[in-house]
Amino acid sequence: MPDSCVSLKGKILSGDREFSQAQLLENVARAATGLSAIGIGTAATVAIMLGNDFPFFEASMAANAVGGYAVPINWHFQADEAGLHPARQPGAGAGRAC
Repeated sequence: MPDSCVSLKGKILSGDREFSQAQLLENVARAATGLSAIGIGTAATVAIMLGNDFPFFEASMAANAVGGYAVPINWHFQADEAGLHPARQPGAGAGRAC
């Protein structure tokens, strides 16, 4: 998994792979629609447990697109280490592991 993504002349690069900004925004719109469909919206906290790669940026931008707050969680943690067990999350609306 690459350590970072870089934007260069309208393209987002990650290792040997690249996305156009249009592809990124299309994926963000699709993810934002999914978040809205499961009730994630204004002022919601969205925990994101992904490495520094395209899905991380897409999920972060999607959370912001629906008015939520992206909260990155160290992707090396196990769910219990990160405190993400559903029983410990009062008021949690949804949980999803990718």
